[in-house]
Amino acid sequence: MNENFKFLPATSIIDMDSFRINSISLNTDPSLNRQDEMLEAFDFKLMNNLILDRNGLINAGLFLTWVTYFFSKNDSNDLEEFIYTYGKFVDDEEKVSAIKLANAVHLLLKSRFDESIAVISETKFNNLMLKNTLKKMQMIVCYEKNDFELFFTSLDAYKHFLSYFKINMPEQKIFIERSHSFCMNINKLFKIRENKNFSEIKSFRTGLDNLDLKSWFERKLRELAGD
Repeated sequence: MNENFKFLPATSIIDMDSFRINSISLNTDPSLNRQDEMLEAFDFKLMNNLILDRNGLINAGLFLTWVTYFFSKNDSNDLEEFIYTYGKFVDDEEKVSAIKLANAVHLLLKSRFDESIAVISETKFNNLMLKNTLKKMQMIVCYEKNDFELFFTSLDAYKHFLSYFKINMPEQKIFIERSHSFCMNINKLFKIRENKNFSEIKSFRTGLDNLDLKSWFERKLRELAGD
């Protein structure tokens, strides 16, 4: 697809690209590095202007997936430009909250943590998957603020939130497993920062494949190791 997409009709490119994103999201093969595959797919979308759908719009879920893309890249300037350029094309009932969270992530990347957590605290979603993104970002800001008390309150709230999902549904089982892995690892990261155990840092680095927001964990581990 990457080599031959220019020979395809525009609508076919959009459909095939959407199929690729969905295939990566739902793939259960443990050998697939889902995070790296998704970043590569979004690199392709960005380079080839495949951000909006065939109607020239974008839903809140995909808009926030782009926000996490720029967060993974640690690129506040491109995120700011993305929000300014594409925020007006978000076309569903979660638009206002999605743009709020995008701005909170931008503040986070600018190290304006108190402002970021304030925006996150006033942001509400109806969609469960968007609530999930919000709660993860809240824990990340707590880590960056080094606010241990607020972090554990947020972590407990997140675990309670996950209890609403049905583990017997295949698509939700994958989501729950990844989410619990995120909880376990951000908690571990907080503890490693407290005790500065370099052997634990090295061990942690070897187990990051398929961890949600892996690039952020890698950045924090580099900081702890003094790389």
